[in-house]
Amino acid sequence: WSSDVCSSDLLFHKMVLPKVDEAIAKEFTDPDDLEGKNLLLRNVIVELVHQVLRHDEKQVPIRLLSLEQKYYQPFALSDGRTVILKGVIDRLEEQEGSLRVIDYKTGKVDAKVLKDMNELFTDPARKEDFQTVCYAYMVSQKHSGRPVEVSLITLKAMSKGSKKFNQGKPLQRSEEHTSELQS
Repeated sequence: WSSDVCSSDLLFHKMVLPKVDEAIAKEFTDPDDLEGKNLLLRNVIVELVHQVLRHDEKQVPIRLLSLEQKYYQPFALSDGRTVILKGVIDRLEEQEGSLRVIDYKTGKVDAKVLKDMNELFTDPARKEDFQTVCYAYMVSQKHSGRPVEVSLITLKAMSKGSKKFNQGKPLQRSEEHTSELQS
């Protein structure tokens, strides 16, 4: 499925609370019965959804291609073995012909710019960057080698925008970045 999103679609801020309450009622309990921590968590969820919508308002028009989609991709290692890359990509969208993978994070993400691809394999603080490179590879393979932009959005710091891999430029050819992964 896919869905075009334009600025008029994002006027649904007023629908956030009823939709969150509907989801809570479906999965847990009547929202009117919430108290203490659960009420606080509901309010945090509502605020996070509003933040995502405000972020999206700055990006329109976009075509939302998938949410929470599972990806699997065989990957050949230089020694002849094959591993399966897998992951759940939070969001895949298309804007002005470019594919964009968005990975939402709830914790802290290292904001330093990646200087060298080798950092992905030597610096444990780069695990989110490594994950997004794998996601870009999987999406590129599924979509006939199209360029893929990747962004990390930290929900706690959403007002600061997203952390873009590769200075926000699409990864033009996955092969340029996979030789390090293969060895």
